[in-house]
Formats: sequence, structure tokens, C-alpha cells
Amino acid sequence: EKEIKEDNGISTSTRVNYGQTISLLRKFREEIPFADVNFKLAFGFNKYLRDKFNNSNTILKHFIVLKRYVKLANRMGYITNEDATNILMFKVSGQASNKEVLMPDEINKIMALEYERGSLEDNVRGMFLFSYFTALRVSDVQGLRKEHFRKDDEGLHLNIQMQKLQRYNRT
Repeated sequence: EKEIKEDNGISTSTRVNYGQTISLLRKFREEIPFADVNFKLAFGFNKYLRDKFNNSNTILKHFIVLKRYVKLANRMGYITNEDATNILMFKVSGQASNKEVLMPDEINKIMALEYERGSLEDNVRGMFLFSYFTALRVSDVQGLRKEHFRKDDEGLHLNIQMQKLQRYNRT
């Protein structure tokens, strides 16, 4: 918890994800001394998460966070190499997701939709298309302001601080 609070290099959304994992660990066991961070803990936490969630990718997400902090605890000398290795080798598998992609003709149909200028539908369509063509997440597009754009002889430039990356420049 202390490391998460003090880490200025992680985004707000990542901090929330890490906090969710800590919350689940607390519900699993109220107190976990470093001496108890071992394979038995990983096994029990895995069973707890499997009882709580049906989605194996959700379980995998929380184990990725747990393993990140197990590595850190090991580097800081809080847990032994053997315990860290046992947890890091604990297998948690996810499942392939079937993400759909839009075909060019589908994007053209979205572009051709006509809504009243300034309506909610028009704004959502515009935000989606801007996100699609710039490869920015919608959450980053929502945070854009006029000052993020700069125009010069070379064209229009976008300079923003993204939520997950340190810096991002788009021309």
C-alpha cells in the first residue's frame, strides 16, 4: 500500500486497479505479514478469486498486480527469493478475448450518420471517430483541451499527458 501511494510514476487508473487488488487481498485475509507471502497465499488467493469471479482475465489481472509487488518486496528484502519465485511461478491463465474490429465500410457508415450539430449523439460520434483516427483511448480524448493543440507551418500537433504513458506526441 505504501509503495502504491508513493509511486508517482503510475496513472490514476492504474492506482485504482492496484487498490482493487489490495482490497481483494484484505477481504481474503485481513492481515498478511510478509512472512506469509508464499505459495500457500497465492494458492488460497487464487481459490478466493475463482469463487468470487467467473472471468479468468479478471483473476489474471489481480495476480499480475500481486506478482509485481512480490517482485518489489523481494528486491527490498521483505520476502525470500524462494517465496518470491514460488509465487512468480504460480500459473494463472487468462482466456483469449474476442475483440471485434470495425471494417472501413463500417467506419464510413458511422462518419455518414447525420445528427443535429451539438447533440449528444453528434458529440459521441465525433469523440469516437477522433479516438479511432488518432488511436487515442476515449478517456484520453475526453480530457483534451484547446491548449493540447499547437498549429505551425508543419501542421496541427497534439501534445498531451496520457493516463498510462509518460508522454505522447501526435502530429
